[in-house]
Amino acid sequence: MADIFVSYKSERRPAARHLAKVLGAYGYKVWYDYGLIPGENFERRLHTEMAEAQIILVLWCSMAKASDWVNREAKEAVQTGKYLPCRIESTDLPDDFALADTINLIDWDGAPRSHVLDRLLGDVARRLERDPTMDFNRLRELDEDWRGYGAPSLSQFALGEALTPGATLESRNERQTAGALPQQPPSGLSQNLKNHWRNAIDGDPVALYQIAWHYEFGRGGLPQNDREAVRLYELAANQGNVSATANLGFMYACGRGGAPKDDKEAVRLYKLAADQGNAGAQANLAIMHRDGRGGLDQNENEAVRLFKLAADQGNTFAQSDLGFMYERGRGGLAKDETQAAQLYKLAAQQGNAGARANLAAMYRDGRGSLQKDVEEAVRLYTLAAEQGNMYAQADLGYLYESGRGGVLIDRKKAARLYKLAADQGNRWAQERLSELEP
Repeated sequence: MADIFVSYKSERRPAARHLAKVLGAYGYKVWYDYGLIPGENFERRLHTEMAEAQIILVLWCSMAKASDWVNREAKEAVQTGKYLPCRIESTDLPDDFALADTINLIDWDGAPRSHVLDRLLGDVARRLERDPTMDFNRLRELDEDWRGYGAPSLSQFALGEALTPGATLESRNERQTAGALPQQPPSGLSQNLKNHWRNAIDGDPVALYQIAWHYEFGRGGLPQNDREAVRLYELAANQGNVSATANLGFMYACGRGGAPKDDKEAVRLYKLAADQGNAGAQANLAIMHRDGRGGLDQNENEAVRLFKLAADQGNTFAQSDLGFMYERGRGGLAKDETQAAQLYKLAAQQGNAGARANLAAMYRDGRGSLQKDVEEAVRLYTLAAEQGNMYAQADLGYLYESGRGGVLIDRKKAARLYKLAADQGNRWAQERLSELEP
């Protein structure tokens, strides 16, 4: 049984489908697809779905206004007290519905996390007596797909051009990616990457982003190639792919792949992606605000705000960095080691090396409402050290040097760990290494 029945003109199915997917990612069950109903059972199935739903959401546009089906469904919705009207095109409503308070989605750009949706989500939550429960991974996937198509608004759908065969947007994407990749993919690619390759050639910026990502990390049968990654990220970003925009910003921040090290350009790209809800961009932009880089004034309060947005979406780097701000009481936050430990745990469980190192220190000292547990500290330090975290390498080296907490003294192991951290520029490890070495 669906929570929400969507009434719409069949030609506007792309708009209804996208809205249904977004509402689904907020935890609501939505029924919308007339196209799935066998012909002889059409009317009976519609009445069944409408009767079982608690809300009948009507998408009004000029075509819906002239549709007998939509008008009948809207009248039934009013009679049963389930009517929730939304306008997706600038048009007058039929006389029977003209005075009803109608939610305006004309200017909604389709972003799953948009303030334009607040009123709709609020009305749905009130009627169902159930607040939204966000599936952040699903919302992120929807956002990436939507941006990949150039972020058409529902009003664009209502005007009939977006995402239809031969649409201007599709033709533009094909022109922009023409010649970007060889027609034949390299041998040895995974099947998934072969599919992305074919779709990228057809003008799909989401697929182009995926190929760029695989080049950056050397995955799926592609060699690690920062220059190719930057080139393809730029193409996908120019077509509106938010993930490519965020990753391109990171390449500029690091000066990788032939991109000059340019914090200001990184900030510009991070802002573009962060404003569209990309968690990675929010986390990276937070660092820029925290450190006062890229032409930004140092602003730890703004950094905390952005870290929270990204952490709420499950970004492990933001969770770890926000934990550090709680641990130190920075960015307008009261010092709270318990909250810091909880955030470190969230990120550490997902493999974040920095969080593992910070959580290890808390177990080592018995802080953040954690019982002192040197054995657990050594385990976490070891995991983080193996991932290359220099702070974990240095701290673990000290445990082996000092035998603190009952750890067996092993000066050779300590020296090896100090050397790993020292080679990454850790000054304390460099000092300890000089003490150990004859």
